[in-house]
Amino acid sequence: KAASDVILFHKQVQEATGDIQKSVLLINQSFFARDDRYRYENNEQFDKFVTKEFEKGRVYGCQLVLTNPTSTRRTVDVLQQIPAGAIPVLSGMQTKSRHALLEPYSTQSQEYYFYFPTEGEFPHYPVHVAQHEQVVAAAEPFVFKVVAEVDEIDKDSWEHVSQFGTDQQ
Repeated sequence: KAASDVILFHKQVQEATGDIQKSVLLINQSFFARDDRYRYENNEQFDKFVTKEFEKGRVYGCQLVLTNPTSTRRTVDVLQQIPAGAIPVLSGMQTKSRHALLEPYSTQSQEYYFYFPTEGEFPHYPVHVAQHEQVVAAAEPFVFKVVAEVDEIDKDSWEHVSQFGTDQQ
């Protein structure tokens, strides 16, 4: 029994049902290093997504892109979370659920950031999208391989050239 006025809020995550295969929504989830996000070719900027090894202690971002390629407005719930073993940074979150209104033929994007304090392999529960409490889209599951130091160094990146490059580079 409370000694004074109190407000109690309860939130619960339950297993969702639905047929993701029949979804008309498109979803993409990609990961990038915050300090080395782009590559440039012929004065054009391209995303540099990380898909193999992730470095312990380095800040990474996740880019979520939701697309409604139909003529119907969609009101959806988006469930997203950082990978297991990761720590949120830059006003990030562990788990977040949000409502989104996808207008016809529209795209929305969102980013969040995290880092891994230790090495290892960490699974990631991918972003899931539900409509009317039914799962309608989900990104592919991913396992992060976190190492002390990344083997593949981008020798064309400004970060590398500015510190280790030759005069010619």
